Amino acid sequence: MERSRPPPRKSRGTSIFASITRVFVPRRASDQSIDKPDNNELERRGSSWDLIRCVEVIETLQGAVGLSSEQQTAISQLRHSATATSRRLSKKPSAGSKFRRDAKFFGAKSRGSPLLTTELLRCFTEVEEDDDADQRQNVTAILATFGGDIFEGVPSIAPHSTESLGSKIPEESGHSLHLDTSARSLNIDSLHRYDSEVSLNRETVDSARRDAATCITPLHLTGSLVHLFDESADKLFSSQTVFCPPEWNALTKKARKSLTGLLSWENLSRWDFNILEVSAASGDIMKNLSASDADGMLEGKQHCPLLFVGWAVLCAPYAQQAMEGSLGDNKNEIEEDGDPPADFPYNFVDNLKISPAAVCNFLRQIEGLYVSSLPYHNNEHAADVTQTLHSLIQMMGQENLDGLYDAIDIFSILLAATFHDVGHKGMNNLYQKNARTDLAIQYNDSSILENMHSAVGNSFLMGKDKRKEWDVLKEWSEGQKEQARDVMIFSVLGTDMSKHFESMGELASLVEKVRADDTANGNGGGNGVDGPRPILSVLLDAFDKKREGIEAPSEKECTRLAKLLLKFLLHAADISNPTKDRELAIYWADRALAEFFAQGDLEEADGIPISPMCDRRTVKRADSQIGFGKFVIRPTYLLLAEILPRVKDEVLPIIDDNINYWVRTKARLSSLALGKSLAKATRQVRVSRNKKSSIDEGDEDEESGESEGDESDKDEHSADGAT
Repeated sequence: MERSRPPPRKSRGTSIFASITRVFVPRRASDQSIDKPDNNELERRGSSWDLIRCVEVIETLQGAVGLSSEQQTAISQLRHSATATSRRLSKKPSAGSKFRRDAKFFGAKSRGSPLLTTELLRCFTEVEEDDDADQRQNVTAILATFGGDIFEGVPSIAPHSTESLGSKIPEESGHSLHLDTSARSLNIDSLHRYDSEVSLNRETVDSARRDAATCITPLHLTGSLVHLFDESADKLFSSQTVFCPPEWNALTKKARKSLTGLLSWENLSRWDFNILEVSAASGDIMKNLSASDADGMLEGKQHCPLLFVGWAVLCAPYAQQAMEGSLGDNKNEIEEDGDPPADFPYNFVDNLKISPAAVCNFLRQIEGLYVSSLPYHNNEHAADVTQTLHSLIQMMGQENLDGLYDAIDIFSILLAATFHDVGHKGMNNLYQKNARTDLAIQYNDSSILENMHSAVGNSFLMGKDKRKEWDVLKEWSEGQKEQARDVMIFSVLGTDMSKHFESMGELASLVEKVRADDTANGNGGGNGVDGPRPILSVLLDAFDKKREGIEAPSEKECTRLAKLLLKFLLHAADISNPTKDRELAIYWADRALAEFFAQGDLEEADGIPISPMCDRRTVKRADSQIGFGKFVIRPTYLLLAEILPRVKDEVLPIIDDNINYWVRTKARLSSLALGKSLAKATRQVRVSRNKKSSIDEGDEDEESGESEGDESDKDEHSADGAT
């Protein structure tokens, strides 16, 4: 194939972003070949799709457009990336590489997902046509954060130079710019080191640097609580003894009544569940607390939403029975309402021989290792993710849930949700990598925090930190423990945000493969009017045939899809904040940005590149949420809607409403800014006019004075003549 001619030279007004966008926007499925594009396509887009061509276009504009040193650095990075991309693509010049370049993020070697390609193409087009520099910058940062760099040609974020950042810190401050990675153990005191929200000062920066990557040691319960466990555990499986954690008994009756309603099975399964209400009520402790009621509670931890939500979900329906029983006049008399229905969802206590006391003790340990003073990655977030995951699981429907997964799978991923961010200190993987922390060295820069979270949780369950007080899996066989460990590790590692597009692409490809094979076998679609079968029905049918020893179409794909779906549900729950009611969405957005900016301040102080979305000087609140909603959240839940139909009606409308809210907010702020600029300009014009008027009046006064002087001279001359 002949080398295509270079694109026509761009004028000064040409959008640089438009040139870049042509490279990484997924091409339409209707584009059959890149070898023989028609003349109109060549005229409209230019004859080359390579990133290197876009860089050439940008470089031609450097002389016409004044660029800062940081922008010039970014262009040089693009040139380096373009050269590497060109070399890589030159090795595979076949026409079949079309989707490898443009839809590589789908994880498929030969085909992508039309659904996601269409959605992302629409988003890219909107951003390109909007001609908004702030929005483009935020979109690029979001793509970099969520693994969008696997789009061929996506420009990387130009980091702040270490030299310029370091120069901002006075030498006399004695502030070291190098991370102290000396090995040390992390105890509970260092985990709760932050007494207030992170701010950029020497004490906070040094503290954050010291604690960025450390090991975690378990808490220890008081002897009386251990005794309580020993007395109740042996009775549990024979009599279904109802158990309430000490934190529950310490609440006021009003708080217990409120939480009993909030943590009911029906409310726990709702999408509009409000974790902030649970967190607030969990801190309403009796003023005159007796020593027996306070015994066993985590010291200094007044709010325990994770403990209560985890207890309510994992120990249902016995947890709900205990809550209702505690509302009696005598809180020590907790009545049992009889055995739950045999088909009650989950019922892990009976089906898996789970001890409610052990579950609560485990949750207490895990919640104690969350840094509650962090704006975002705290125990409220963990509780929120646990409840959201439970809600998504319930959207499957009980028949599908029972047919596709056993109780160990569901229990394990719900338990994993409780510790999916345990020990998080407010600095993400990119910080760990750039700062070369102990964690980054230990986990070889690969899913650093996710590996740590999984290791900590599994250590309390099966490793060196396991104690009989919280041995949740005590009654399980080794095979069951291995199955649970596999689910927990797989799902927690799946919360790595940099793998988002890769995971989404693999899931989308499997959905389309399974659906296409099912249609090809005459099960829906084709000439029918009902369309393809629901994907969960296809999976259920395949699993039923497998249990009967009958080979089903796409059996391997169905098994893989079911496993990936469970992992993806935890990831979707982890990023679900923009899918909640507006009040909650705004709350979490502000908390996340506060934590990101604190990390950016720390990175600047340490002289390392500021991570995407962490620079408070460039990230705009509304723009960040618009880009996050359009490019990450909406495509994610569109894909889930293909699998869980309830998502389409219950979740997608909220996402669209929240995106529209941020768009309106941005427009309102832009109008206010424009109004202020116009008012300022108007004031300047008035001042200028007033000055000019004053000058003109002064000139007139001088001229008038001169005229009067001339007249008086004439009069004097006349008088002299007369004399």
